Amino acid sequence: MLLDDNLNKNGISSVPCGPAQVHAEVQCPSGVLSMSWNRTEDAGGYTTSIVSVSTGEQVYCNSTEPFCSVSALQCGESYSVQVRSYNGTCLSMPTESLVIKEVPCVPTDVILKRMCANSSVEVSWNGNYGAQSYVAIAVDDSGNSSKCYSNTTTCSFTNPRCSSVYFIRVRAVNNNCSSLESQNVTLHTVPCPPTNVQSSLNCSTNSISVSWDASISAVSYRGRAVGEDGHSVTCDVSSPACQLNDLHCGQVYVITIISSDGTCDSPNSQEHRHKTEIPKRVKPFNESVCLNPTFR
Repeated sequence: MLLDDNLNKNGISSVPCGPAQVHAEVQCPSGVLSMSWNRTEDAGGYTTSIVSVSTGEQVYCNSTEPFCSVSALQCGESYSVQVRSYNGTCLSMPTESLVIKEVPCVPTDVILKRMCANSSVEVSWNGNYGAQSYVAIAVDDSGNSSKCYSNTTTCSFTNPRCSSVYFIRVRAVNNNCSSLESQNVTLHTVPCPPTNVQSSLNCSTNSISVSWDASISAVSYRGRAVGEDGHSVTCDVSSPACQLNDLHCGQVYVITIISSDGTCDSPNSQEHRHKTEIPKRVKPFNESVCLNPTFR
C-alpha cells in the first residue's frame, strides 16, 4: 500500500477528487469506446465502469493515464459510463453518469429480388439492434455506385444498368454512427435488348432471316414479326440469329427481338421493318409471287 504521496497532516491518506470533464465517444464504424477526463491531483490511477442499460452487464477499464478505450462492447446497446480516481487506499466518488449509444449492428441475411417487369431490384434484410435507418449501396462491375435509403428493412434500386453485375451491401445508421457494411450479395441484372437488328427476305419460301448483336448475359432470344394484317410469327433460339417462316406477301412486318437470361426477359429491341411488294400475277399458272422487298 502506497502512503507517502497521499498523507495529510495527520499521516492519513485522503480520498482523491473525482475526475472532471469526462468525455466518451464511440469510434465509427469500429465501435471502440474512447473515454478521457482531466487528470486528478494525487490520483494513482483511474477505473471506469461501463454498464449495459438493458442487461446491467458491466465492463471495467483501468488506466494510470486520464484516458481509456474499450473495444468489446455489444453493438446497438446503450451504456452508462462512470469514472473514479484512486490512490493507494481509496476510491473517489463516481462521476456523473454519461449514456452513450454503441454502433448499430451490421445488417444480416441480405436478399435480392429482381422485378422482371420493370427491371428494378428490391433489397431486403433482417432488422438489427440499434438501427434507426439503413443505407443500401450497389456498385456495378465498372465501379459506379448508387444508394437507396430506408427507415424499414427494404429498399429498391429502380434503374440498374442492364446486362451488368452489381455487388450490393447494407449498413445500419443511428444518430451517432453507421455500422460496418454487410457482406456483398451479387446481382446479375436483366439482359439488355438486342441491338443492330438486320433482316433479309427469301421470297420463294416466304421467310425472313434475322440477325442481331448478342446481349451480355442472355442465354436465349425470341424474335417476333407482326404484319399489317395482324399475322404474327415467332422464333426461339439460343444464338443471335433466326428465321421467321410462313410470312404473307405484300405486308410490312414489324420485327422485334427480346433476350432472356432464363429468368427475366429484356425489353423489346428497337422496331425493325421489312416490306415486300404487292404480289404479281405470273402466267400461265395464275399464281402469285413476291417481288424483291424493300427495307425500312
